[in-house]
Amino acid sequence: EPRHLAGISWVVIGGVTRCPSLPQPKHIWIKEIVSTARKTGASIWLKNSLKDIWQSELIQEMPKEVGVAQ
Repeated sequence: EPRHLAGISWVVIGGVTRCPSLPQPKHIWIKEIVSTARKTGASIWLKNSLKDIWQSELIQEMPKEVGVAQ
């Protein structure tokens, strides 16, 4: 298990939305973060700003510790 994610239960990844002149994350960076989070069992949330970069259905998981109001 990667030590730098020890104790992390939710990883939220997003691109820049308010300043398009700033660099956007590269697909490989996102893929590596998702892979590492999967190894640790952390939930993953890819923000809508990554839709064009990710080029697949966005992963949008809530952490297990967060209850959903009904």
